[in-house]
Amino acid sequence: MTAPPDLGAWLRQQREQRSWSRNELARRLIRTALVTGDTAMPATQDVAASIYRWERGTVTPSDRYRLYYCHTLGIPPDRFGDPAWDPAHDVPRVIITISLPEGTDTQIKLTSTDTPPAPGTAPRLARWTDRN
Repeated sequence: MTAPPDLGAWLRQQREQRSWSRNELARRLIRTALVTGDTAMPATQDVAASIYRWERGTVTPSDRYRLYYCHTLGIPPDRFGDPAWDPAHDVPRVIITISLPEGTDTQIKLTSTDTPPAPGTAPRLARWTDRN
């Protein structure tokens, strides 16, 4: 992921549009990290200090934090930092995080079609168990 020259302003705009303080965004980024299995996150105050530096443009977030931003803000990774990105005109995406106990061999397959499901119906999910 490459950073546009005005990434700091874009990051701040994304946070302010949601009326989040830096501490609130830091808590949400940490929560996202924990859900994805990253237990090596700094304290909230340290992440908030990094957010301050990222928004000022003195440094840019690492790929790790960019992915946490995307998950937290609901932004597709390929649109991170894109000022032209408008969620109202983007294809809806669902991010599903599933935590299974270690050693579990159950897999979940999600399938999609080009046409949305009929109103009042849910998308189809396929589930299978792989016993190797």
